[in-house]
Amino acid sequence: MASTTKNQTSALTSLAEIEESLRQMSTSDFTELKSYAKPPLAYLAIFEGIGVLLDPSKKAWEWTDDKKLMSGNKNDFLQRLFNFDKDNINNEQIERLKSILDRHDCQPNNLAAISSLCSKLVFRGRGRGRGRGGNRGFARGRSTSRGRGRGISRGRGFVRGRSQFNVRGGYRRGAQIVRSNSMDIDQQTPSVNLLVDLDINADPKPFFINTNVTLDQHIQAQTVNLSRYLATLFTLDENSVEIGQKAKACVLAAAWCRHDHKLANNLLRHRRLFTLTEVLKALTMLDAARRIRVYEKQLKRLELCQTKPKATKLGKIKNNIDNLKKLKTSTGSASGAVARHIQRWTRTLTQQELEYFALHMPTEPWKKLADIVHFNPSKDFPALPWFLTFCFGTPAPAESMVSRCRELTNENINILIKEFKIPYSHLKQFKDHLNDESKARIASYEEKLDTILWYYEDLQCSDVDEIISERLQNGEQITLPYGKLMERLLLLRTLRDNATETTVFEHNGRGHGRGQITRNVHDQHSVQSSKCKLYSDLLLIAEAQLEKIKLPLESPVAVMGDASGSMEVAIRTATILSSLLTAVCSAKLNFFNTEMFLPTFTPKTIEDVLTLALTTRADGDTANAAGLVSYYNNKEVIKTFVMVTDEEENTDAEIADGISTRFFDLFMKYRAEIYPAKLVFISFLSHQHAQGQMYSEFQNANVPDIIQFVFSGHRPDLTKIDNLLGLLSTGSSDSFDDQVGKLQNEFQQKDVEIAMTNLLNKQKENSLPMEAEMTSAASN
Repeated sequence: MASTTKNQTSALTSLAEIEESLRQMSTSDFTELKSYAKPPLAYLAIFEGIGVLLDPSKKAWEWTDDKKLMSGNKNDFLQRLFNFDKDNINNEQIERLKSILDRHDCQPNNLAAISSLCSKLVFRGRGRGRGRGGNRGFARGRSTSRGRGRGISRGRGFVRGRSQFNVRGGYRRGAQIVRSNSMDIDQQTPSVNLLVDLDINADPKPFFINTNVTLDQHIQAQTVNLSRYLATLFTLDENSVEIGQKAKACVLAAAWCRHDHKLANNLLRHRRLFTLTEVLKALTMLDAARRIRVYEKQLKRLELCQTKPKATKLGKIKNNIDNLKKLKTSTGSASGAVARHIQRWTRTLTQQELEYFALHMPTEPWKKLADIVHFNPSKDFPALPWFLTFCFGTPAPAESMVSRCRELTNENINILIKEFKIPYSHLKQFKDHLNDESKARIASYEEKLDTILWYYEDLQCSDVDEIISERLQNGEQITLPYGKLMERLLLLRTLRDNATETTVFEHNGRGHGRGQITRNVHDQHSVQSSKCKLYSDLLLIAEAQLEKIKLPLESPVAVMGDASGSMEVAIRTATILSSLLTAVCSAKLNFFNTEMFLPTFTPKTIEDVLTLALTTRADGDTANAAGLVSYYNNKEVIKTFVMVTDEEENTDAEIADGISTRFFDLFMKYRAEIYPAKLVFISFLSHQHAQGQMYSEFQNANVPDIIQFVFSGHRPDLTKIDNLLGLLSTGSSDSFDDQVGKLQNEFQQKDVEIAMTNLLNKQKENSLPMEAEMTSAASN
């Protein structure tokens, strides 16, 4: 405890230096930060870290809280930023901060790819000390062991202090926040490739879901078996399996390195998969060798200079060289041919897309891309000739929608909607000031019906309900991800039921205002009627989609849902997942807290799933083994178990012979005595990169056939159901190989361009609203 206090105290002694560093943020940087209506996820993660310091009792830190923090000028923001209880930082705050910085979107390369401001917000310090340790953290400090090397951090942080390292590799004492080497293996030791046995013919999936695969390995895979490589990529995408940003950038960069410009051009047509982010990252890989040469020449000039350069300046250049060497490929470069193909790609961007970029996305990536490609502003952006100059600081033309939208206020919002078809994603910040007429106009002009449903809670009114129903009757398709559609149905059912309850309450009212009550009853009946109609329409669509879902889980399947008190925030999402999997797989379902209990009925339809979600309550302690006890006691063979839980097991369950046990021990007994079942954890955890205590037990014991899918425990998101279903559908090697084989044959029998055109047409039929695509791209 004394060590912890000492380290916390010493870590704050140089806080003034950090504050001074952040005060170097320019006014333009601060203005950019405030301008975001929907910022990249890295910004949200950074501000979540700030929120941990400012208000540790708050479980979730929203962008609306961040906007309040940024109200006023830059100095007001910095004053609020450092206005936290520096003397009482506890271990829980430290662990939460550490988990945030462990996230993929907070890695240095990812921050820099978004904008220079993003990387500025996460302070970097270089620890100098004795002993070697490559850990990263919030502190800068000195070690006590012999030898020269890195101290607690060469990384990110809000405070700087001293820590005591006693061994190599980053052993720590006290409560300084440190990241272990294993968390950053792809960034710290890229030359040590742990995937030397990768074989595109044997198992192609790791190329797209493992972050340690190098660009050279992607080049080799494309060279050895391009048809299987592409078939795997698009099969994973079709199954909604998340493919990382790095993997997609490597796919594109490998095509350029192989001078297969036809393939690269066709990849760029798939704009949901390959966005500006992937293009810039791929081009950065190809340009790494040139930039290394530039930095090496600069370094040589500085070293030959009569005036000794500052160590910090030399260190920064060397650090840049080190980072670029991690990206450098053995072949290929950002040649003129590649630049010309990128120029042709930008010429295909529509006015709507460019206006969306101008209104909602950072301009820094476009500036970086322009520095490499050397665009012609009018020739390469014909849909919006002023776009590139706008990215470099020139205001948009006064009569343009972008210029007018930057002047939106609470007072003129409804007037401008009559004049321009402004994307709702830009209007969202003014949602409380939209009148019903404006909402109806938005519902009429938005290109995709999906957009209206995505933001339904903001736009809901009887007129909007009628417009949606009319567009559905006219044959428009809803292509929302299945999880989002379920979320919309749950919202509509809640609104419908609330309208019914309000009507009953007002109808039974007594006393004054009977005329007003009569009008309210009429309005409520109208609202209830429109909600019922829309709910029924969407229910039919969801039921049709449900019938198409096939999961190759080995039957019989049993789903066990955690209904303990710790699941209170996530209980509806967990119940929907449990019930949905039960319906899809014809599985058995039970719930548990300290004891197992059965649902009031077995869900078979979407209506059943939603009813169960709205009626199941979370209560009591967590005895995960209770869900398994009946199957063990009855010696019932179950081949696949699905455990939906937050993994906060804190109580034993008792089996028939009176022995108390936890889940791990009971499951291992079940596997040994009854059947070697598979186990799927659907875990609601504190953050996406947590493992969970129960899953870790199985990992540490090297138990086979155990997989995990993580949801946020604080912000459970039904839209991730599609990723979950994708993971489960590709979990069976036979089923996945069959899908890959069919698509591989298509690539072999047809021209690559024809096969990819067919895929693109299929993708358009199931496309997301543009703002949803951009959000998805930023989360990768």
